[in-house]
Amino acid sequence: MNIHQLVETTSPKAASVKYKRRWLALRSGSMQLSDDKDRTWIFCDGSTTGWHAAVVVDPGRRIRKLARFESPVSIANVGAELNGLRLGLEAAEPDSSVTVVHDYMGVGAWLTGGWEVRVPSVRQRVDAAMKLIEKKNLDIRFIHHGGHQKDHSDFTRWNCVADKLCGDKQACDIVTEWDDRPS
Repeated sequence: MNIHQLVETTSPKAASVKYKRRWLALRSGSMQLSDDKDRTWIFCDGSTTGWHAAVVVDPGRRIRKLARFESPVSIANVGAELNGLRLGLEAAEPDSSVTVVHDYMGVGAWLTGGWEVRVPSVRQRVDAAMKLIEKKNLDIRFIHHGGHQKDHSDFTRWNCVADKLCGDKQACDIVTEWDDRPS
């Protein structure tokens, strides 16, 4: 198990916040999956409705889209965001290299120790994710990419797919062969 302690962000504004500089850095690479085809990419999202989703992309091989519902907790969106992470980690192959792209900063911040976990329902979800990472022996990185972007990057493309799965409010587990066309 290897959790990279530095979270990358595609947001210059987020990267410039002083207290975040010890664990957050502006991403120097592009926002395209072709930068690292040997990694599995997990795009996770959550909604205040309790719906959460993950899109697991293995470039050149397959795409897996997952959505589930879990009753919201007191901090509904945060719990659902972390549930989306868990869903993606459950789908990751053991002993693989994974990059998680998330639109809520807390996902990477909590998993790398950048933020202190203070809420019991958050602690439960962070601990569950850590156990999955350890059990599956994952080499894992985190990239924050704000939601609802308008660029044409792969990060935005797949984040929009995860967001739409949450909005559709239908449980799914769909595996398709790799197709480079927009979803």
